[in-house]
Amino acid sequence: MAKIATSLLLLGAMTFQAPAAAATPAPTGAERIKAAAESCGLPLDALDFGRDAAGDYADISPHGDSDRIHYQSLFCLVKWAAENHARVGFVSEPPPQVIAFGPLESVRAAAQAARDCKLPVHLDALNPEEAVLDARADAPAAELACARSWIDEHWVALGLRPVQDLQRTAF
Repeated sequence: MAKIATSLLLLGAMTFQAPAAAATPAPTGAERIKAAAESCGLPLDALDFGRDAAGDYADISPHGDSDRIHYQSLFCLVKWAAENHARVGFVSEPPPQVIAFGPLESVRAAAQAARDCKLPVHLDALNPEEAVLDARADAPAAELACARSWIDEHWVALGLRPVQDLQRTAF
C-alpha cells in the first residue's frame, strides 16, 4: 500500500506543471487607438473616447479649432482604423457663425480681441486682403458677447464691414 501511495505521489509530481506566467493583457481598443493617433501626429485631446456594448471607440472632434488637425494625421488614423477594424468616427459640428469680416489685418486684430475674451475663433483668409472671423455656432455666450462688444466698438476704425455683406460659397 505504501508503494502504491509513493508511486501515485511521484506520478502526480511528474505530471504537475507550474502555472504559466500571466500573459500581459492585450491593450484595449482605446489604448490601441491612442497609440495609433500619437504615431499619426493627431493631438490626443482631439479624440473623444467612449465605450459601449460593442467595445471602445473614439470620435475625432476639432473642438472648435480645426486648424490643429492636419489632413495627413486624420487620413493616417482613418487608414489605420480601417486596417485594424478599430471604431473611429467623427463629431460633426454645425457651421460656424461669422463674427467679423473685412481687411485681413483688421480681422487679425478682432481675432486677438476674441482670444483675449477666451473665445476660440478661426480666421479664414478669403484672399490676400480680406478675411472672416468664425466662432463656433454654440460659442459660450459670455465670451461671444465680450468679443462682439470689442468688434462693435472698433469696427469702423478698423474698416470691418457688416457680416451681411459677406457672400460666401458653402463647401
